[in-house]
Amino acid sequence: MKERLKILINIPYFSVYLLVIFYIITSLNDALWITDWKDLIWVFIFFALILFLIITISSKIRKNIDGKEVLIFISLFTILLLPKLQSNLISFTDLKIKLSYLLITFGIIIIFFLYQIFLNQTKKFRILKQYFTLLICSFILIEISIVPGILDDKKMLKNSIFSYTNSIQKKPIALKIKPNVYHIVFDAYTGFEALKKYWSFEDTVFMNKLHQKNANLAINSKTCKDNTLESINSTFNMKIYQNSLRFRSLATKSDVFRKLIKKASTINQLEFNDYEINNLSIFDLGNKKRNWDFPWLEPNINFYQYCFYQSLLGNFYKNYLNRSIATSNINIISELKNIIKKSTNKPKFTYAHLIMPHTPNNFDKNGNIIGSITYNKDAYLDELQYCNKVMIEMINLINKYDPNAVLILQSDHGSGMLPEVYEEEVANTLSILVAPKIYKIEWPQNMLNHNTYKYIFNALGNYSIPISPCDD
Repeated sequence: MKERLKILINIPYFSVYLLVIFYIITSLNDALWITDWKDLIWVFIFFALILFLIITISSKIRKNIDGKEVLIFISLFTILLLPKLQSNLISFTDLKIKLSYLLITFGIIIIFFLYQIFLNQTKKFRILKQYFTLLICSFILIEISIVPGILDDKKMLKNSIFSYTNSIQKKPIALKIKPNVYHIVFDAYTGFEALKKYWSFEDTVFMNKLHQKNANLAINSKTCKDNTLESINSTFNMKIYQNSLRFRSLATKSDVFRKLIKKASTINQLEFNDYEINNLSIFDLGNKKRNWDFPWLEPNINFYQYCFYQSLLGNFYKNYLNRSIATSNINIISELKNIIKKSTNKPKFTYAHLIMPHTPNNFDKNGNIIGSITYNKDAYLDELQYCNKVMIEMINLINKYDPNAVLILQSDHGSGMLPEVYEEEVANTLSILVAPKIYKIEWPQNMLNHNTYKYIFNALGNYSIPISPCDD
């Protein structure tokens, strides 16, 4: 038995085969809930072709075969698993370890092995190769051992979603007044109270303009969820999804909540009332496709796309797509202006989702594009002030072209950039209502995002939908 095992682990490139199998299995576990088995077959075929090319090219280089295998193993590990290694290190150590630091470290290791293989050819690599093989074997066994638990979680999630969707408001709400409704979300805009308390910042000019325009400000508005997916879902379904399961990947979580948002109760109610839906967001709404994809929020993807996005190359690609954030925001603002100016026979609902002042920040306080600045407090506050200018511009346009409309200016959560007061700061959201007083829409100081459309529908339809707390 021992001899057979020895023969097995000494098969040329065996550790490389196992590394690819491990990557596919761990990706499958991460995205099991969204996996199509046909996609899985294509992933295996793709990696088989890649390995065939690598080994064919490697065989032409007549150097230490074990050394070449170790080099290929480390190189593939860097390409496929370095981002996962980074996220795990952050999870276990709470240290903000940059991917670039790990990439430099592994780059030095690869250069070292290149030197050993090509310039120090007497170096023996067989023991190191065997260690890599045994290590990756243990990782594969660990991943296989957790599959039953993941399947149980999948079943629990399915039951949880079924229960949640059944509890959502489905009874038609007939509105007596049907004004145009514009809902603009400024992603990660920290609410006024937290800005003043934790950032020592207050845009008094902006606040004075809002008061002059009779805007209703919910200074202490909050979201019960600290992330975009869950907060937007709560807002448009008018109910919080209380889920205790831990998603192994953002892609799986994104898939679940995107489906809930697509079938959101608010959109169904507006369509029942013959509203025309304009979607300028990053989510699908009913039969209206999303306007664009925010790369770091994992749009609906299949399994082979997931495998790519989790790799080092996928991370580079998402960073490249980040360059389009500024352009996308500009295009959404431009299209929003056109929608406001355009009159229609039917009432219209417009949802615009701007990725600002969410980091990376792309605008200065006057709206000039400055590049892409990540996790810089000054850059965040500058872009926030540009958001304030956009809000005033939208209020002025609506007052001019659509004075009977309802305008909701909100954020999904705060910045999350202050770890020492994270929960308090990220929970406080922007929440402004601009609407004719004749509608008598309540807009309390302690507004909770998931109650937004309850207040709107109660006023416009003369209903009494119960207002609920965070733990409802």
